[in-house]
Amino acid sequence: MQLYQPNSPTTMSSNSSHNDLPIRYRFVAGATAGISETLLMYPLDVVKTRMQLQSKFNAKYTGPLDCFIKTLRTEGAARFYRGIASPILMEVPKRATKFSCNAKYQSLLKSAFGLDKINQPLTILSGAMAGMTEAVIITPFEVVKIRVQDYNTIFTNPAQCLTYIVKHEGVFSLYTGLGPTMWRSTVWNAGFFGIMHFVHSLMPETDNYAVQCRYNFIAGMFGGSLSCFLSVPFDVVKSQIQSKRVSVPAGPWYRRSAVSYVLRQYKAEGFRSMYKGITPIICRYAPGGGILSLVYNFACNVMAQQLELGRVY
Repeated sequence: MQLYQPNSPTTMSSNSSHNDLPIRYRFVAGATAGISETLLMYPLDVVKTRMQLQSKFNAKYTGPLDCFIKTLRTEGAARFYRGIASPILMEVPKRATKFSCNAKYQSLLKSAFGLDKINQPLTILSGAMAGMTEAVIITPFEVVKIRVQDYNTIFTNPAQCLTYIVKHEGVFSLYTGLGPTMWRSTVWNAGFFGIMHFVHSLMPETDNYAVQCRYNFIAGMFGGSLSCFLSVPFDVVKSQIQSKRVSVPAGPWYRRSAVSYVLRQYKAEGFRSMYKGITPIICRYAPGGGILSLVYNFACNVMAQQLELGRVY
């Protein structure tokens, strides 16, 4: 019996006896990958958020390492995992949507263009479409996560934060920053899946499962890290809007767009300010992207084997 090798940019082999895995199993595999990555890499996300929320005119930290050390000394190691319930709950639908929708959109695009195999442009397009879908689902979780991670936070846990927002700001405020969240997720997913597809195209095919795991991890590292350079400016303004550090300007819709926020950030604090927190982001999403790809494919393999044996339905 061969291990499952889905015909997608996150795998290497096309010689498998399995050409497709039902969407519900991809959903579970994506959720498993997301939870695994979050548990391992969440402290860096806390550092990233705090770096993004500070202004260069009133900086609390001199750099990511300084932020990590000061947080550890003044607030303790547990502070790096405060509020993790929200991202854990977020990662289930987020990563599940990312991988399952990407696979579904790839299948639809291949059929629409009459292709037997996904190509580079359609990989980028399917990733972008998955990112748009993902943003609609995760924005409320992002709002709660950002508010709890802020060093000036008044909340001790996500539930308290959620209750406060709904009571004092209204339910629809949970979708604060939907625009930049959608831009960030669309750009990141398009880059992530597109770069992985390109990296895999450079690697020789192999039937050795251990080698395939290494290939998946390497492709995920490149995809996770390089895609950040495209999406970080939107992530910076997303964090600022969702933390209420910036106010929504009056005027026509284009003044409230994500691109407009990025341009104002550039004019106010310069080019480097658009990449606040880039170091902890890269430190998280380089290995994090590898973990996502590796765990996702491993979970797909396990479920495909069980499906072959008739143990899952």
